Amino acid sequence: MGAIVIAALPTALAVVAALLAAIGDLRSGRVPNWLTYGALACGLVLGLAAGGPRGALRAFIGAVIAFAPPFFLFLANRSIGGGDAKLLAALGALLYRHDRGEHLAVGLEIFILATVIASVFALFILARRGMLISSFTRVLRTITGSVVPGVRPREPAEPSPKMRFTPMIALATLAVVTRTAERAYEVIL
Repeated sequence: MGAIVIAALPTALAVVAALLAAIGDLRSGRVPNWLTYGALACGLVLGLAAGGPRGALRAFIGAVIAFAPPFFLFLANRSIGGGDAKLLAALGALLYRHDRGEHLAVGLEIFILATVIASVFALFILARRGMLISSFTRVLRTITGSVVPGVRPREPAEPSPKMRFTPMIALATLAVVTRTAERAYEVIL
């Protein structure tokens, strides 16, 4: 029973970190560094405790895999916040052990799922504000403008709504952790 509790510790820490980050982001618009760096350090230390230097290396690789794509989006156009990228790195370090260490890209999986969730939420927000058709038209004009000379995208009549991404990361974390726990439970039975 003690081994199950110890194995669940990284998952519990990941869920708590994601939820605290989402709450902090919704309240202040920021994800605290103490939370992201603390969770990342916990992931590395737990990796070391569980698998020695190889476990720490796997946790580090999980963090890098989860951090790289959102960080490039942050650098390219600030479409994702730096705190979101650091949170995903921490989740990658904490959750790399799922599926017995065979699945190092769990943080990347969370990022992709969070992006899908955010896209669905964005469609609902745009539809609710009556901006869905104009947004699609602007996207099509932008795409067409990159191919056909002389076609320029129109400026939006009103600014695009902003959405916090960290709550989407928290939802995706819960979904991935729940799915993984269900698979582990099936293996135990």
